[in-house]
Amino acid sequence: MLANSRRDNSASEFNSPRKPTGNRMNRAEVARLRAAIVDFVETNKPVTVRQVFYAMTVQGLVDKSDKGPGDGYGNVQRQLQKLRESGVISWDDVVDHTRWIRRPLTWDSPSQAVRSLARGYRRDPWSGQTERVWIWCEKNALASIIEEITREFAVPFSVGVGFTSDSYAHKVVKEMVSDGGHVVQVYEFGDHDPSGVKAGKSAQRPS
Repeated sequence: MLANSRRDNSASEFNSPRKPTGNRMNRAEVARLRAAIVDFVETNKPVTVRQVFYAMTVQGLVDKSDKGPGDGYGNVQRQLQKLRESGVISWDDVVDHTRWIRRPLTWDSPSQAVRSLARGYRRDPWSGQTERVWIWCEKNALASIIEEITREFAVPFSVGVGFTSDSYAHKVVKEMVSDGGHVVQVYEFGDHDPSGVKAGKSAQRPS
């Protein structure tokens, strides 16, 4: 469904400490995990819980498992909760992009509405270009990081969340061709593992 897709297949190697054995963590392992979480959040805020989880698996501090409350994801989730409740990490530094608050925009007068619109005006930097760029991401956990860059350059950005649905893929393609006459170059970002590769290929299948 998504044509002209390019994939970032780069990988990094890390010298990481020993992974904890099983689901139970001793005090030293918990201390290392908490310190790493605080450092990661402070450096990359705002972040999602899953984003922190992936970072901790890369460092070898937790297992890459999210099957229950005693797994790697559960360990990260619990420590994040404790760190926020104790004030070590600010609640504003951990976000949840999967849930929304919808509140209509309102103004006190027509003139206030016009001034608000004028402040938000931004000229389209892609006007007159024969090609457009679209960013497709497999993971919602990376959305906040990638969106900072796509917003700066006025590039459309969509998150497939793994094996995306046909409905969502159709909606994205429909949006791509809505203004017509442009070649759309799609750049995909996702895990370079068997599941991530399959998810990327699935999104590219003919409609």
